[in-house]
Amino acid sequence: MTVLVGHMPGGTRGFLRQLYFELAKMFGRRRTHIGFGVFVLLELAFALLFKRERSVEWVQGMIERRASRAGPLRFLFDLDYYYSALTMGHMILGVAVVLLGGLFLALVAGDIVSKEEEDGTLRMVLSRPVSRGRLLAIKYSACGVFTCALISFAALSSLVTGIIFWRPDGGLFITSRDLELTAFHKFGPGLWRYLLAVPFLALSMFVVTSLAFLFSCLRMKPATATILTLALLFIDIILKRMEPLQDIKHVFITSRMSTWQLLLARDIDWWLLIQNFSILGLICAVSFFAGWSVFSRRDFKS
Repeated sequence: MTVLVGHMPGGTRGFLRQLYFELAKMFGRRRTHIGFGVFVLLELAFALLFKRERSVEWVQGMIERRASRAGPLRFLFDLDYYYSALTMGHMILGVAVVLLGGLFLALVAGDIVSKEEEDGTLRMVLSRPVSRGRLLAIKYSACGVFTCALISFAALSSLVTGIIFWRPDGGLFITSRDLELTAFHKFGPGLWRYLLAVPFLALSMFVVTSLAFLFSCLRMKPATATILTLALLFIDIILKRMEPLQDIKHVFITSRMSTWQLLLARDIDWWLLIQNFSILGLICAVSFFAGWSVFSRRDFKS
């Protein structure tokens, strides 16, 4: 901390230097690494449980049903090809990334400002010749780096787990209830689509990070900022899944966050992709500037 605030150079080089020390401080906390370990445990548990005969039959039955609706009957005779590393990697992400990823993103981003205020170190930082806007920009950028790191790790480790336990050169089968989407890809195109979707998945999860960052800028405890973020996330998920609201489920935030799966569709709906990510980007921007507006007016002297 002393190194970070002892010298505050300006310009891009100075910003990157300060960002480096902010990341070093962030990743120096044990709680920052919990999410990575939990994802590994989930993937191992998922792999062991889905090797059971009943689980294999369930997945293959789902592939067969979706294939029959999609049209090409040749998929019905090659179920093992699509019961693969790519398919199971996508399945793990689809089940866990919003809830588990959201939990640990909210935990870290909810701490980023409020924890320093609680520890009393924020006054020392603000006593140095650095603007509050620059300080928040550094912390917000650090949250963005952490979001990319956690989500990329989850996506790639899920794929590695699939390669270890399932067919490594099989095709990609995806199905999404939110987007009413079903698609089949051969190994090469499937792997490319999977890797292409990872940055968009990280961008969609940055909404959770931004909301937690906003609450962290308010006058509240770190735990409160995390809980409020998760409460909003869970409320959105609950409302989206209610049967009377199925005709408007596309307006909920978590439905728009699932837009990253459009990159896995047979024909990508670029207009819907751009539209939803524009809305998600607007939510992130509003969250940051709302947090900055409140933070810049707070009195930390009394």
